[in-house]
Amino acid sequence: MRRKTFYQHYAVNSRMDAFSDGVFAIVVTLLVLELRVPKLDNPTPAELWAGLLKEKSSFIGFTLSFFYVASVWYSHVYLFKVLDRVDAVIIWLNNLSLFFICFIPFPTALIGQYTHNSLAAAMFGIVVFLLLATNCLTIWYAIFRNDFIDEHLDKKVIRSNAKVVFWLLPFSLIPIFLSFIDPLIAVVIYFLMVTSSVILAVRTRMAGLPEVGEEHP
Repeated sequence: MRRKTFYQHYAVNSRMDAFSDGVFAIVVTLLVLELRVPKLDNPTPAELWAGLLKEKSSFIGFTLSFFYVASVWYSHVYLFKVLDRVDAVIIWLNNLSLFFICFIPFPTALIGQYTHNSLAAAMFGIVVFLLLATNCLTIWYAIFRNDFIDEHLDKKVIRSNAKVVFWLLPFSLIPIFLSFIDPLIAVVIYFLMVTSSVILAVRTRMAGLPEVGEEHP
């Protein structure tokens, strides 16, 4: 009896998906731990409100990081939804992506504590760039170099949508450089990048591709 090939053995990538989802869940949980309750002695509502306002930088950092991680998770789920198999290269590229995802809470804490510090804003951008670069490499390898796309899907549409991600890579360098001019401008651009990721997700849905959670026909 002929042994299964490597591709046949890894045709179902549910274990990798489960591991990845677990990492994303842990990272999101760690983000909220950066929010601190103001230490006040029996404060009035006004005093408590003032104390919360002092923590606004932490809330901004949490909001930015949460929705960024959520957008990356959506892209991750969608990518591995359209692939019908993975190999060792994709598995380790996925692990590298998860490595950068796990690092997100650290620059988030820096932004929360040192909002106007250029290096704090730049650190977040560097992680974003490295993660996006890894994802672009994964997309190139799985979709363009190898045809791992499910045969039931419209490969032309999927490749067209995938190319949009490559345009985000050079754009992600802009806020890193702007961080050393005005960190707040860099943070605003990070929010715009998250928004663009959401729009990209909506654009992919409107292209007639399967929703996350749907089964292929």
